[in-house]
Amino acid sequence: MSRSVTRYFLLCLLAAGVLSGSTARGDLVRLKGGGELRGVFLDKVVSGRAVSSPVRVETLTGGIITISQDEVEFLAKRSRTVEEYEWKTRLASNTVEDHWELQEWCKQQGLKKEREAELLLIVSLDPEHELAHRMLGHLHQDGKWMTRDESMAAKGYVKYKGKYLFPQEVELLEASAVHRDAEVDWHKRLHVLQGWLHSNNPARQNQARQELSEISDGDAVGPLVRMFRNESADDVRLIFVRTLARLQGTAATQALVIQSLFDNSATVRVASMEGITGKARDIATPIYAKALSDDVNEVVCRAAVALGHFGNPEVVPNLIDALSSTHTIRQKVQEPAYLTQGGVPVLQPVEVLLPPRDIPLAIPGVPLPLSLGTPGAVYPGNAPPQSVVTGMPVTVTRERTVLVTRQYQNTEVLAALRKLTREDFGYDKRTWMLWWTTHRSELKASAALK
Repeated sequence: MSRSVTRYFLLCLLAAGVLSGSTARGDLVRLKGGGELRGVFLDKVVSGRAVSSPVRVETLTGGIITISQDEVEFLAKRSRTVEEYEWKTRLASNTVEDHWELQEWCKQQGLKKEREAELLLIVSLDPEHELAHRMLGHLHQDGKWMTRDESMAAKGYVKYKGKYLFPQEVELLEASAVHRDAEVDWHKRLHVLQGWLHSNNPARQNQARQELSEISDGDAVGPLVRMFRNESADDVRLIFVRTLARLQGTAATQALVIQSLFDNSATVRVASMEGITGKARDIATPIYAKALSDDVNEVVCRAAVALGHFGNPEVVPNLIDALSSTHTIRQKVQEPAYLTQGGVPVLQPVEVLLPPRDIPLAIPGVPLPLSLGTPGAVYPGNAPPQSVVTGMPVTVTRERTVLVTRQYQNTEVLAALRKLTREDFGYDKRTWMLWWTTHRSELKASAALK
């Protein structure tokens, strides 16, 4: 059969299928020479243009036809409902009424895309059709109907990844994305340097220290903090805080404050505090002021030293409040262990004779762990008979952790107050506050002139 005859035959079958009004599945074959054939694919096919073998189709009239792959432009597997919609569009007249009826049918069948197409046709035929506009999500603004995108654009918004934002917000988000990518790159590089620091190669160790000390990119701050704030070597942490001091910025300053308050090394703490200079002190000051109420008294005192070093009189009330403080701490204590007789405690220390060799020993009724002069020593089992025990008598004790409340007079806080005010009222908070109420204006004015 020639190609032209085949095409003619297919088109005849197509016409017969359409005129029959069948609602069978509407798979579609688009022919290269023009025209379409609808029916049901009898073989497993994939929608698209790639066709590697002939396609067999059961037409809407019940006939079966085989189409050469050379004749196929593309295939589309479609549901019965979509085909029925296509059929209804061919019968509908180009009026608001017909398309309104068709969009209602699409709504019932769950054809969202097709319903939207019908609503758009309606508003193109009747630009003031309010209900169709509302269903499309259009807004009536400035005397005309417009889409939500158009409405938001008129207000100065742009659509960015599904959200409406001002152009400035988009710039910030894109800058943040660039920053995150840069942080990922820095994390990889710093991971290498950290590996070199812990290697057994002195040359690599020196190179890592040198590269750390030369970092000048602000995007490196986050990875630096996460990877080096808890480094075991003091000299590495010292390089770390000096690098942060050179980079400055909010994140670097916050990291320096934390390091100055909590680092185990006094040298690193001092370097961190002294690395906060210029405008960075405005960022650090409220953090140090808050640390004056920390649960750990050592942190309170370190914060006071920093505030005295900065010289900002605004923190005088905070320092006055921290002159004395109360803290609850955990403390290990040694206490006598008591025997019990019939469940009744004997309220006196129990002396036992230690053997000359370090053998396990326990006294029935005495809580474990016991400490016989050696912290952490536990002696399970039964006590040997008194007759076989030799040595010097000792008191059986035990160690436990208790909560202890202590009051402190903080000399570092008083020193900071003296430095900022050039006054000294000791630890008398009331006198300090009376003085501050009278002199704060002149003290702030004096600080502003410096």
